[in-house]
Order: sequence, then structure tokens, then C-alpha cells
Amino acid sequence: LRKTEMDIDLVCRALKLSDEIKESMLSADVVPYYIMERIYLNLHRLKEKGAIPSDMAALLTYTCHMLSGHVGTCGKIHLTRTPGPAVVHVRTSLMLYLCTLPFVLLGEVGPAMLLPCQFVIAFTMLGIERVASELEDPFGLDPVDIKLFNLSRGIREDLVKVASRNVSEEYQHLVPSLEDL
Repeated sequence: LRKTEMDIDLVCRALKLSDEIKESMLSADVVPYYIMERIYLNLHRLKEKGAIPSDMAALLTYTCHMLSGHVGTCGKIHLTRTPGPAVVHVRTSLMLYLCTLPFVLLGEVGPAMLLPCQFVIAFTMLGIERVASELEDPFGLDPVDIKLFNLSRGIREDLVKVASRNVSEEYQHLVPSLEDL
């Protein structure tokens, strides 16, 4: 979903794509849709050449269609941002709540339990706020982000397995081996 030269270079090296394809990807408006278009074109070309049966082509086309819908959903998540003033307001309200909480707790739990209760509540509330900020954009390169590269690698391995079983002998040389991944 990100369109940086570093990300595209990483993908092209991992998938052993040419510099020409890398340049095409860099010039594309939306890289995942460019990739999906290439997949559709290659599926159509393989079907026309008789390299894959029509029913397999239909299944792969449907799967690609579903994948492009999921890419669109991920794009919506990636592009949806919480408005800055709302974030500031929520954080300010949270801090105000946590600053006034001891006065409320004092009458309920007594002085001995005030600090432990304040700590547990503050830890929980600040933790929820931190989780929310991480979930706002789960597609980064941080250790806690969704590992899109690993997901892509798994999809590629699955495609190679399916293709190696269903592509006619004449076109088997076009299917990469799992060791090449």
C-alpha cells in the first residue's frame, strides 16, 4: 500500500522482477492495482494459449477479483485518518480524567489503595489509547504491524503450488519453483 522506492525495490528483489517492472511500479498510481492488472493480463494470456484450463482460469480470476477487493479494503484502512483535533481532544480528556481520578477514588478506596488503583486504571486507559494509535495504520514496518511481506510470500507460494499442478507441460518452465521464492 505504501509507494516508496525502498518498498518497491524490496518487493522486486524478493520476487526477482526486472528493473523495467520496477520502473513501471514506481510510475503506477496505486501499486497493488498495477500488480493485480498484471496478474489479470497474465491469466488471460495463459488461458488464451491453453496453458491453463478454462475452469482453472475462471477460479484464479475470481480469486484475483476477491484479492483486489481485499486490497481496496486495506487501502481504505490505510488512508482513513482520525482527524487531528479529535486525537488531541481524546488525549486531553484522558489526561484530565486521570488527573481528577485520585480525588474521586480517595472517597471510595481510601488512602492505602489510592496509588495502586490509580496505577491500574491509568495503565489500562493509556494502554487502550496506545493500541488505538497502533491500529490506526497497521501496515507499517514496525515490529507490531501486520507482516504484509510474509502474507505476500505465502500467497505467492500457494499460487506456485496451484500453478505447478494445473499448468500444462508445455508451459511448466514458466512456473517458478518454490526454492526460487
